[in-house]
Amino acid sequence: MDKSTNKPLLVDGKEVTGSTTFTAEKANGSVDVTFTFDASALEGKTIVVFEKLFQNGKEVASHEDINDKAQTVTVETPKKPGKPGKPGTPGTPNTPKTPNNSTKYRSSNTSSSSNLPSTGENETLANLFVLIGSILLVLSSIYVANKKINA
Repeated sequence: MDKSTNKPLLVDGKEVTGSTTFTAEKANGSVDVTFTFDASALEGKTIVVFEKLFQNGKEVASHEDINDKAQTVTVETPKKPGKPGKPGTPGTPNTPKTPNNSTKYRSSNTSSSSNLPSTGENETLANLFVLIGSILLVLSSIYVANKKINA
């Protein structure tokens, strides 16, 4: 409905309607109804959607409140872009800083400071050897335990 005239909404001389067929699953619920039309001529208009529910061709319920804000849509007028200004002169781009691998940091749980490791440094290799040693220790403990059980 066209709120300003309280008459059906017309686009290109045709009344805008939408419908859907559904089977209710609960006493309360909702369904989507799609309206397809060219809204370019409706700029600034306020539209209110009315509903009617039919069962076996007979109207069983309706909701036709022209003041219902929950079913009201206002078609906005698109904002026209402003006139572009004259472009300025580009400045000098910032030069990215080169990372410094000797950056100091202080851990929150120790009072000493040390260098941050970089990718590929020897600390990761040392950690790998500790991991391999731990695995070998566990495997040898399992081997010794199995020998005692089988003996």
